Amino acid sequence: MNLKLWLKGIRPYSFPASISPIIIGLALAYNADYKITVLTALLTLMSALLMQIGANLSNDYYDHINEIDKKNRIGFERITGSGVISPNKIKLAFGLCFLVAFIIGTYLISVAGLPIALIGISSIVLAFLYTGGPFPLAYYGLGELIVIFYYGPIAVWGTYFIQTGRFHWAPALIGLGPGLISASIMAINNLRDRESDLEAGKRTLANILNIKWASLLPVLFSLAAASFPVALYFYNKNIVLPLTLPAFILFMPVWKKIVARKDLNISLKRTGQFLVLYSVLLSLGFFIRPFILGK
Repeated sequence: MNLKLWLKGIRPYSFPASISPIIIGLALAYNADYKITVLTALLTLMSALLMQIGANLSNDYYDHINEIDKKNRIGFERITGSGVISPNKIKLAFGLCFLVAFIIGTYLISVAGLPIALIGISSIVLAFLYTGGPFPLAYYGLGELIVIFYYGPIAVWGTYFIQTGRFHWAPALIGLGPGLISASIMAINNLRDRESDLEAGKRTLANILNIKWASLLPVLFSLAAASFPVALYFYNKNIVLPLTLPAFILFMPVWKKIVARKDLNISLKRTGQFLVLYSVLLSLGFFIRPFILGK
C-alpha cells in the first residue's frame, strides 16, 4: 500500500474542520463542569476524524463516478480520477471508515443517548449524499450550508452534550464560528474549481454566484466568524475571547489572495491553519475563566 497516495485521498489538510469544533466543545464542557472524560473525548475525536476521512474518500469516488473530475482540473490530484487507486478500493476504504465511526458511535450513544444517535446517523447519511445518491447535495449549491452546521453548531453542541449530558443553547451558537470558517475552506475549494465544475455540470455556490461574489464569499464567511468572539465578549466581558481577532489580522494576506483568486491551493491550507488557531484561542478563553456555562 502506497501511503503517500492514500494521504492524497484522505486530505489531512482538511482535518481542522473536524478537529476544531471538538476542541471548542470540550472547552465549553470543561467550563461548565471543570472536568472532561478523556475516553469519550478521544472517541469523539476519533469518530469525527473517521467521518471526515470517509467523506473525503467518498467525495473523491463519486466525483469520479459522476465524471466531475476532468484532466483540466487545477486542484489537488484526485486518487480515483487519476487512476492511481482503483475505485473499488476507495469504496471499500470509505465504507470501512463509516463502519468504524458507527461502531465508536454506538458507545457514545450508550453514554449520551438519542441526540447523539440522531447526529451520528444523519452525519453518515449526509456524508454519502454529499456527492453520492440521486441528488448529490454538493452539486446543487448546498455544500457550504451543510458544512456550516455539521462542522459547527452540531459538532460543538454534540461534543458538549456527550461530556455533560445537558442541553444548552450556547454551544450551538458558538459553533457557528468554526462552521463558518470550514464553509470558507469549502468556498475556496469551489472557487478554485469554478470553471471545471461548471463544465461538468456541478453547480456549487461559486458558479451560481458571479465571479466577484464567489471570490468574496470565503472572506465573508471568515469575517462573520470573527463577530462571535466579539459578541461573546460584550455578553460576558471575558477579555480572553477577543484574542481570536489578531488571528484575522495575521491571515490578512491570505484573504487578499483569495479575493484576487491567486494561489488558491495554498490559501486552502492556510485557512485550515487559521481555523485551528481560531479554535485554540477561542477555547483558551473558556478554559481560563468561567463563561456563560460556568457555575
